[in-house]
Amino acid sequence: MAEIYKEGRENIIRRHIRVRNLLASVALAIGHYTLLDRLNNAVSIDAVQKTIYEAARIVETLIKQGKVKEVKEEKEEGKPYIFIRIDNDEYKFYGTLPSSSDIDDFLAESIKDVRIARIIGASAMGLIASVIESESKEKAASQGVLGGAT
Repeated sequence: MAEIYKEGRENIIRRHIRVRNLLASVALAIGHYTLLDRLNNAVSIDAVQKTIYEAARIVETLIKQGKVKEVKEEKEEGKPYIFIRIDNDEYKFYGTLPSSSDIDDFLAESIKDVRIARIIGASAMGLIASVIESESKEKAASQGVLGGAT
């Protein structure tokens, strides 16, 4: 337990940020948090592995359907971002999806300490809240609503 706190949550998140992006993308696209709940309540690596497998499978399907895609800004130093379109809702946040080696690294660390998976799950939930809030503000501004969305 002391190892995680010694290293710091920020370093863990930084190392596994693409896995966090995967989890957030899937939850935003499917509109529920079942996979995140399972990850955040994981007590064994089996639950973590199943959750990551399902998330990767779902995002692959969403990419094929054109509902999730990675895009690079047109600017010279353009940052990559993930774009999610579901019905009339659109979400966008900076980052990329994980490679297979990113997922392997995440699982290898989670085998040693399942709390790493919980940290990434909690971070994904925080990212989702931030993305939804940002999109709500953009919608309110585009509709000329003063004071933000209600």
